[in-house]
Amino acid sequence: MKKIATLLLLLTLMTMHATAQYSLYDYFGDVKLLRGGKEIVIERGMKLNATDQFNIGDNSGVEILNSMNSQIFKSLSKGNFTTTRIMIDAKDQATDNRAAIHDKIRFGKSSTNGDDRVYVEKGLVRRSMETYDPEAENLQVDIKKLSASVYNALKDTDALRNATFPVNLLHAPVNNSGLKFMLENTLSFPVYFNVLRIIPEEKKVEISELGQPTGNYVVLSDQSIVRSQSKGLKTGGKHILIMTHCYFDIDELIENVETLMREEATVASDTHLPVYLKSL
Repeated sequence: MKKIATLLLLLTLMTMHATAQYSLYDYFGDVKLLRGGKEIVIERGMKLNATDQFNIGDNSGVEILNSMNSQIFKSLSKGNFTTTRIMIDAKDQATDNRAAIHDKIRFGKSSTNGDDRVYVEKGLVRRSMETYDPEAENLQVDIKKLSASVYNALKDTDALRNATFPVNLLHAPVNNSGLKFMLENTLSFPVYFNVLRIIPEEKKVEISELGQPTGNYVVLSDQSIVRSQSKGLKTGGKHILIMTHCYFDIDELIENVETLMREEATVASDTHLPVYLKSL
C-alpha cells in the first residue's frame, strides 16, 4: 500500500512538473490571457498552464518557452488558443536559446467549433497519458477528418509509396512473404501511428499483422520501434502506416474508411490536419 501511495505521488509530481515547464517568453500587441474562464494579468516570464486560453488580436503574437528543452514556440495568428494549441500549432519553427533550428511540424487549426475542428476532446483521460504526453493527453484526432485523408490517399498509389515522413522510417521485405519496418522519432514530441491492411478492390480495411489492435503505437522523442513479420504476411492489398501527432481511434477509423469505400463517397481532405501515410 505504501508503494502504491509513493507511486501515485511521483506520478502527480511528474504531471505538475510538466505543467510548470511552460512560461510566457514574450508577447506583443493585443493579447489577453484567461485562466479558468477569467481574465488574468499577463506578464512576461509568468508560468502557464496547458489549458490557459490566449486571445490574440490583429498584428499581435505570443511566444511560449518550454524550459525542459529550451524551445520557444510562437503564434502570430488571430484567435483563441490554449497554451497547448499554440505549441502544437506553432507556425514558426521552434528555436532554442542556442539558436539551433528544429524541424517545423504543424499540428493544424486550433478551432474546435463545427467543421473547422481537426482535434476533439477524449472522453477519458488516463493518468498514465497525462504523464506520457502532457501536451496532448486530452485530445484525439477528429476521426471523420482522418478517415477522409486516408480514403483520398488510397487513390494515389505513387504518392503513398514515395511519401516523405517528418521522422525516420525504414522498411523492407523479409523472406519474400514478410515485412519489417523501423520508425525513429526525431521530433521533440510523441508521435502516434498504426498500420492497416487496406484492399481497395474489396472495399475492405483491417488491422495489419504489423499493427496495434488496441489503440496506437506511441513513440517518444529519441525513441525508435521495430516491428517485423518474418513470413506469412497476408497477400493482397496494401499495408499502410498512418502517423499523426495525437491519439486516434483505430476501430472508428477502420469503420469509417470502409464506409467511404463502399459508398464511393466524394469527400475533401482537411489540409490543416497533419497526417502522414506511407505504403510499406
